[in-house]
Amino acid sequence: MPIQWTIGNTTVRNPERLRAGLAILKAEFEGYPWSYESQRKFLERLIEEGLYEAGSAKSPDQKEQHGRTWGSVYNELGLTFAYRSGGNLCITPVGDALLDERSSPDEVYLRQLLKYQLPNPLPGKYGPKYTGVSVLPFLVALKMVKELDGMSKEEMGIFLFSTMNMSEVDGLIEKAKQFRRDRGNQSNREARERFTYNYHIDKLTDLFVHDLEERYQIIEQFHEMGSGNSAFLKSPDAVNLAKQIARTGKGSMTQRAQRFVRESVNAIQRGENPSEIKDMFRYYYIGIKRDTLRDYGDLNFRYLRLSGLFTARGNKMVLSSEKIDLAEHILAQDWAVKPIDRNFLEDWFWNPDEPGLPLDDCGFLRRRAARLQEDQTNLRKSLKTPLPVAEEIKIEKPIEELVLKDLKFMVYQLESQALTLKEVAYYEKLQEPDSVDEIDRYYDQILRGELLGGNKPAHFEWNTWRGFLAIDRLSCFPHETRNFAIDDDLMPTDFALPNKPDMNFTYEDFKLVVEVTLLTGPNQWSAEGEPVPRHVARVQAASSIPTIAVFIAPTINVNTAVEFYSFLKQRPYITDNGSKLYLTIIPFTLDQWRGLLRLFKLTRFAPADFRNMLEDIAGHDIAPSITDGSQWIALFPSVIERWQEGVLSRI
Repeated sequence: MPIQWTIGNTTVRNPERLRAGLAILKAEFEGYPWSYESQRKFLERLIEEGLYEAGSAKSPDQKEQHGRTWGSVYNELGLTFAYRSGGNLCITPVGDALLDERSSPDEVYLRQLLKYQLPNPLPGKYGPKYTGVSVLPFLVALKMVKELDGMSKEEMGIFLFSTMNMSEVDGLIEKAKQFRRDRGNQSNREARERFTYNYHIDKLTDLFVHDLEERYQIIEQFHEMGSGNSAFLKSPDAVNLAKQIARTGKGSMTQRAQRFVRESVNAIQRGENPSEIKDMFRYYYIGIKRDTLRDYGDLNFRYLRLSGLFTARGNKMVLSSEKIDLAEHILAQDWAVKPIDRNFLEDWFWNPDEPGLPLDDCGFLRRRAARLQEDQTNLRKSLKTPLPVAEEIKIEKPIEELVLKDLKFMVYQLESQALTLKEVAYYEKLQEPDSVDEIDRYYDQILRGELLGGNKPAHFEWNTWRGFLAIDRLSCFPHETRNFAIDDDLMPTDFALPNKPDMNFTYEDFKLVVEVTLLTGPNQWSAEGEPVPRHVARVQAASSIPTIAVFIAPTINVNTAVEFYSFLKQRPYITDNGSKLYLTIIPFTLDQWRGLLRLFKLTRFAPADFRNMLEDIAGHDIAPSITDGSQWIALFPSVIERWQEGVLSRI
């Protein structure tokens, strides 16, 4: 039976949060049985800490299942030994290393991903179905991405995830290069997309040929029993036979499967021959496998990125520009799948010092530290922004005298500081006129789901953050304006946790809180862990200057407008200490916000101008007849238009 490898699972959609979840396991569950009750309590704690997207209410059984699924990721990455039948939950030495504040999470994850192999001793990862399988998934991904200068989601589905032996890698790289040449020879975009689709279908047909042959036999039987026999086609036996044909990993009751069952029955009733039904089944079944592999692209990318070696460029996985030297050192070493024996876990997989890396070599680390220091010195000299730039890290001893552990920590600090400086440089770059066009186009890519990683909310926050950074004159560091994570290449890795606002910009005479969502339903203002007004009130209560908030969504639900208008005009927000605050939260549609960005390209208005517009919208004299939020937002277009005319008149 063919397999495709994956790392992690779709329950843990944001693996950047694994470390925080592991801290909960360490503090509250280590040394106790990994029972159904523990699994349920663990999920409840994840929900309390905002680490798990709760969604709809879950039954106790569902909580147990999802808590267990989270636990399986920790087992898979070698961070825990947590099995219901395996005694008390144990945090491995690797898990302890990840929790060490002086350790680099990237380095811990990198070692574990390098050791992850198929087959391995974990449940379900060895046995007859792994006969002939001998693969190190991370090394395959690293080599392919390096040799191909990045891989699209489609290319990963075709060439990467079905690689089951290290001996196949070089040949698949050549096939991928030929695929690109052939695709590039197509006459237009539509032809290229059709070529890619057919190539993928043909590849998967070859891969799943035995599955197809097995179902073809049932189709022959189904056709023979049903031809000219309408009574049979309506019988439970026919339905069960059709379900055997249509079943996939999600069973035979999905809408897609039920549609195939109906279409196959109709085809037999029309008198179509078995080959036509087989062809219909092939496109149904292989289409599902193709969609699954596309989903694997998002899933595997999110986990591979934990190593710090990968980032995204649009819909492609590429090497991080900051880690190319490390990637090359790794690829230059000899790697082999380890034999599965009694020492595999304790001596290898759970050993935080294995495998050896260039990061264990003092010479490599000194060279990297020197390069980071030189790059930062040059970057500081080039910055024009009148912001306080973080002081250079002071080294008490000569770098040559630092022991390995201290040298590693210093490099880790330098890398963190480099990100701060790169963010300032990026902030300056966003002042260039063409940046607005790129930000505007990126919203279309988000809405069309074209970006690798599948994390639309994270990209929506990040792109909106870029838009507000473009409207400059901050009185704080750029990194202090966001509450979501980015990688070394300044790309988003996760969205903001629910106990903080998405963004918080400090200007000379006011604070601007920005919240965004892709939700459009009646609870869009309160559905993401904590309601938006609570975030705004918390910032406003702690600020000595006025606070204004902007809320951006594809569309503004009228209930959102009603809530925000009531906090503005009709009822105060009561804080934990009993204080009463009236909150200014202006809800904009995405189109309205994009219109403001396009205006900014024409004439670079200042934050003070933007504040004037927000205060006009919030003003008591906007229209005396307004009684609720639905009437309030109806006036936004005219207020914005009047403000835009005033701004344009200054050109």
